Amino acid sequence: MAPTLGLLALGLATFGAGMAVVYYQSLYYGLAVGGAQVDAGGTFEGLVGLGYFAGPSLGLLGFGLAGASHGERLTLLLTWVVAGLALTGPLRAYRRRLR
Repeated sequence: MAPTLGLLALGLATFGAGMAVVYYQSLYYGLAVGGAQVDAGGTFEGLVGLGYFAGPSLGLLGFGLAGASHGERLTLLLTWVVAGLALTGPLRAYRRRLR
């Protein structure tokens, strides 16, 4: 959507800096604030890698199954289904801890 190459580069640089801040903060709060163990760093990085794999995979799957005309809708639906399924385990553990 950028009309010039310079504006595109500036937008991408801003986006990259924002992503770096978000990554640093999530790593800091995930490891330093909670007093996490050593294996928490590996778990964190594994989940980041899983997200880098799952996002594009769901996009390819949605467009592969529904085609270009309805690919966006199926991709969005698949993303919500996978996110809901991924949250069931942590929510169950949280409920058990409350009891």
